[in-house]
Order: sequence, then C-alpha cells, then structure tokens
Amino acid sequence: MRRTYVDGNGRAGTRGDQTTVFEHNTITGDCSISGNANVYGCDIGGVLSHGGENVDKITIRNTSMGGLTMNDLDTLYMDSCVVDVRVPHLDGFSLENVRFGRMTRNYIRSKITNNSHDIWFDHNTIVFNVPAWNLLFGRAAKWTNNIFTILQEGGELRLGLNREWHRYNCFWGFNEVWSGVDAEDHEPDSTNFTANPRLEWFASVPFLSADSPCIDRADPAYALDTDETRSDMGARYFHHEVSVIADQPSAFDFQLSAFPNPFNSSTQVIYRLPSASRVSVRVFDIAGHVVANLVDGDQVAGHHLTLWIADGASAGLYFCKVSSGSHTTTTKVMLVK
Repeated sequence: MRRTYVDGNGRAGTRGDQTTVFEHNTITGDCSISGNANVYGCDIGGVLSHGGENVDKITIRNTSMGGLTMNDLDTLYMDSCVVDVRVPHLDGFSLENVRFGRMTRNYIRSKITNNSHDIWFDHNTIVFNVPAWNLLFGRAAKWTNNIFTILQEGGELRLGLNREWHRYNCFWGFNEVWSGVDAEDHEPDSTNFTANPRLEWFASVPFLSADSPCIDRADPAYALDTDETRSDMGARYFHHEVSVIADQPSAFDFQLSAFPNPFNSSTQVIYRLPSASRVSVRVFDIAGHVVANLVDGDQVAGHHLTLWIADGASAGLYFCKVSSGSHTTTTKVMLVK
C-alpha cells in the first residue's frame, strides 16, 4: 500500500507467507496491522500491530487506543520512529511477548510497559508525561546511551533487572532511579549521570541544544557520529559541522529563509549575499547526510532564490545550509507528505 489514507476501525495485513508493505500512508482511528507487515514512513494513530518485525521511521500520534502495541513477535527492530502519546494513563508504547528486540534512535513520549524478553534500547530519547513508577522493565532488558526525562518532575524510574546493561544513560527529573533489584544498592553505575539534557523542540520532536551535556557522552566504544565526533546520547545527535539544532548567527547576514515551510513537495530557498562570492547551498538530513546540492558556484551580490524539489525524500526535518568562504548559516525546513 502506498500513499493511502485509511480512517476508522480498520484492519490490514496478510496471512501465510505473504507480506504487506506500508509506505507513506496516513492511517488514523483505531486500526490493527497484522500478519507480516513492514511499515515505512507512515503517519499512524491508534495502531495495534501484530507480527510486523521491521518498523522504520513511522510516527504514532495521540490516540484513544494508546499508541503502539507490538505483540507476540520472535524479533522486532524499531528504528528512528516517533511515539507521541500525551494521555497520561495510556500505555503509549507497549511490548507484549517479544522474544528479541532492538530499539534504536526512537523518540518516545508516553508511558511504557513491557512484558517481553531480550529487549535492547539504545540511543533513544524517552520523555514521560507525569510522575509515576515508569518503565517496569524486567528480564533481560538493556538500556544504553539513552536520555530519560520527565515533564512534571517526580516519581521513580525503574530500569529492571539487567543492571550490567544499564550504561551511559542520562536521567533528569526523577526522584529516584532504580537499576537492578537490590534495595540497598540500586543506583545506576558511574557511566550514567543525572543532568538536564537541554533539549530543543522542533515540530514536537526533541533535539540536543548546543550546550547539552549529552553531546559526546555516549559509550566511547560505539561508532563515531556522522560528524566524526564521539557518539551523542539520545535519538538525535548534534552535528558539530551542520549545527542542526539552531540557526547560527553571523555578521555576514545571508537573510536565509524558505517558503513554504513546512512544505509538501518543493520549497524555495531564499538568501542574500552582501558581496559577490562563491556560494554553496546544501540540504542535510537529521543524521548530517547531504541529500541535495542546490548551488555550488560564483554569484553576484544581492538576493537569490533556488528551488529544492524533494522528490524521493522522506517526510521529516531537514536543514538548509548556505556557505560562503568562512561564513555559514543554517535554517530548518519540514517536509510533510
């Protein structure tokens, strides 16, 4: 299914060896995706998913049903997704009887429940709405390089039994954090720390600000970030070269803007050159990869306009960077589909 709108109490899926692939669909209401279903780049609300083993770059929004439930899976790989359920009593993200899972680079804002086995959460940003006994993860759950924070300070955060795998995490806003089950010795080890992660929010998704203590603080054994620096904690890393979080002020005023923004298929990038110079205009994704080279050449002083046609690009946040000599500036653009 591609670019399809499904509304209401719908069900979609397959039986037997067949697989349904969902790409760039919008699904609302209380729906169920079952069978062998791979979901890519979709906006989803109220989905109860049974059987989908690969979940990549989807968005789960507020829903009466409680977000996303992954149920009865041998393996589950979930990468670069957004689960944003702001109703305090709902289980916005629930894992039920998943035998093995790896969750990486996800932003989760909700209550979380788990009744599964070997689940590894690595490089996620997890935001809780209200104080509670959050995250009663037992068995062999692993937590590494994550950011945990809460909007209303208080409550306890309980990571579960597997204490030796609770490493390199940042905690903020909790009265107490439990790692393991020993009442006398339950504090996380010294690779973890408590500090305000200093998140900046854009399009309701948190990014690291330039002064975040989570920058260059993940496990040093991990691969470097795309900007060739030590890995950052959390789902979205701070790119030192692109400055992906905030526009950078410059005495060399480019007056950079984009219109429309957000945009659906194309946007105009508008900028001003105070003097004639060689200019590059590039578009980066949130991982710091160049997705488009719009301008690379000499230009006269004055206002200029170039068009980014985002065919083939996934919906999400991008950064347009104008460079001239040693001067650069960056602006955010949001592609919606």
